[in-house]
Amino acid sequence: MNLPICEIKPKTIHSLYMSLNVSKQNLKAISKWMSAFFKWISLNDYGNNPLPSVSLPDKPNNSQQNDIIVWDPEEIRSILELSSSHRLRFLILLMYYAGLRISEGLGLQYADIGEILNINKQYYQGEICPPKHNSYRKIPAHPEVLKGLEAHRTWHEIEMRRNGYKTDYIFTTNSGKLLEYGNTRRSLNRFYKRNKIPEKKPHAYRSTFCTELCRAGVPLEVASKLMGHKSVEVTARHYALVKQDVQVDAINRLPSF
Repeated sequence: MNLPICEIKPKTIHSLYMSLNVSKQNLKAISKWMSAFFKWISLNDYGNNPLPSVSLPDKPNNSQQNDIIVWDPEEIRSILELSSSHRLRFLILLMYYAGLRISEGLGLQYADIGEILNINKQYYQGEICPPKHNSYRKIPAHPEVLKGLEAHRTWHEIEMRRNGYKTDYIFTTNSGKLLEYGNTRRSLNRFYKRNKIPEKKPHAYRSTFCTELCRAGVPLEVASKLMGHKSVEVTARHYALVKQDVQVDAINRLPSF
């Protein structure tokens, strides 16, 4: 039923919110827009603002993902073997062997990498800015990262000379611009599809790194610091996942008769 704006009541808005099949985050965004709209309505004497009397109903909180997606050993082995000539191989190495967020990898400069990876920024939504949660940190470089750096830099410098540009940033297009997240993810997905590897988000490399730290018995506080998590509780979810694996393995070891 269509109502004139002046007849819309708090109960009408609440019923609308209840009928929407959206997450809590999206509902908050909708409510924010509605609030601005009805403030304008009220200021221009077209009707009253019902929003102050409306409370948001409970909706699923999609920002809290309970499922930790990781690569299994065979998948990682295939990725590392088949990506030897891929232009994003070094980014894969950084995410898998150092647990970098993809935005942190895309914001890296050559000056940030030596025996230690200095994570001091990220490239996010077109801007260089501080890392997420201000998680500045230093991560010892795995031998595979150092080997991958040498190969990538050699290739990258040839590309730079060929196209006549200079940059200290590690991941760029042929015209010297920083790689965007969307294009990077599409490139990775094409690689997975071409090689019949299950498609997973770039964050799966970071989750795999953290899970492997847990399996290796690295103390929770140390793993949390290496990951740059905002709290040890986030890291603890990966430890719980490993304990689950151990429990499953223990059950599977029971003899059959």
